[in-house]
Amino acid sequence: MKKLFSILIICFIFSPVILNAQIKDKIEAAYALYNAGDFEAAAAAINEVVESPKGEKSKVAWHIRGFIYKDIYIQNEHTDPYSKARNEAIFSHKKCIENDPEGTLVAQSRNAITYLSISYYNDAIEIMDARNPKEISEADKLYDQYRDITLYLYPDSVLKNSDVDYYLAMSTAHRKIYERDRGKNEANWEFSNDYLTRVLELDPENWAALYSKSVSYYNKGAFNLERLPEAQGITDIYRIESESMRSIEFALPYMMKAYEIHPDKIEAVKGLKTIYRNLNKLEESDEMQILELQLEDNIKD
Repeated sequence: MKKLFSILIICFIFSPVILNAQIKDKIEAAYALYNAGDFEAAAAAINEVVESPKGEKSKVAWHIRGFIYKDIYIQNEHTDPYSKARNEAIFSHKKCIENDPEGTLVAQSRNAITYLSISYYNDAIEIMDARNPKEISEADKLYDQYRDITLYLYPDSVLKNSDVDYYLAMSTAHRKIYERDRGKNEANWEFSNDYLTRVLELDPENWAALYSKSVSYYNKGAFNLERLPEAQGITDIYRIESESMRSIEFALPYMMKAYEIHPDKIEAVKGLKTIYRNLNKLEESDEMQILELQLEDNIKD
């Protein structure tokens, strides 16, 4: 799953506003510290402004504060998915927009928020790609941050496609964790299928989710059958076989629907052939075998 990137050109503009002289001097002092690259001192100075009764309504103060904390994040905390500076930057730019009914600084603040929201998305993808069983759940929190901010900026957004892509990628990540150690990481198999269920709730005919769901249950059943040599007695053998067949039976309707949606995809045809054979539906399996050969011939042509 690709990361998102955005380029932000920063330009400070002091809009003509009526400010208390003392507040104006403090804002200018904080801005000077920011320009000098002393972000921590600039943050302390601007915090003093926005914490004052007169300064808390200053769109300029919040605007500058947003960029100060944005640069603190970029300079010191960009590798920290839990950066406090990033949160402060977004909060500040929202306060700027809230206190700017004229809209003179809104565009710049929105651009800054967009840049920072994408960083949440990128952090979610990095955690997902790392596939650490102890940390992967944190990706959801970061993706939700990205999602919430996107809806703040664009309330009419439809994020279905983004959600589907994210859920499919998370399903794959959990499946990979499960496959590394099926005995130890059983919970990740459940998580992987939960994400596929989320996809199908949003898009019931999503081919990738249907196919993956079927393969997931089929492989679970096949893995259980591999454990037969470990069985302790007849009762244990029957239990393992029964669980395996239930799992393979559960895979069938998902693969059938995947095939109905795209009968020209050889993966679904092969899947049905294998599932039917394991369920002792030999006639149906042979039919899929014929279709598979036909599709292979078409690919060669």
